[in-house]
Amino acid sequence: MSCHKAVHIHAYHDGEASSDEKLSVEAHLHECSECRNLLADLQGLSRILRACSLEDPPPGLVNRLQWASRSAQDREVRRLAGWMTAAAAAVLAITLAGYPHRQVEAASRTGTWELAAVMPPIQPSDDAATETVEVARWMVADLSSPGSGEEPR
Repeated sequence: MSCHKAVHIHAYHDGEASSDEKLSVEAHLHECSECRNLLADLQGLSRILRACSLEDPPPGLVNRLQWASRSAQDREVRRLAGWMTAAAAAVLAITLAGYPHRQVEAASRTGTWELAAVMPPIQPSDDAATETVEVARWMVADLSSPGSGEEPR
């Protein structure tokens, strides 16, 4: 269609045109045979659709459509989560690859002040405290030994 008023003809047919637009379209319809034919086609299509009988939807159709919609949304969320996980893993790998190993070794060595911070008092006052002292000593010994998950120095 070569006429630029086709959008206005659709709005006119659908009842979406303002009163000023209706007057403009009606005046245009007297002059333009293409737009008259378009309006006639739209009106004929509307008559055909009104003549069609609507059948009742099968039972459970609404539930199936809702389930399909939720399922599609869930797939989209899972796909997005996969991309975000991959991006986080890439950032972590790049960060770890560029991190100087000497600083990691220095940070992993246990200093005297750290041992004192986790060491309980030497003189326990009761039997429960004795058990706590033994657990703390075991933890200090385990954390400061070369075989506790770090390479020997």
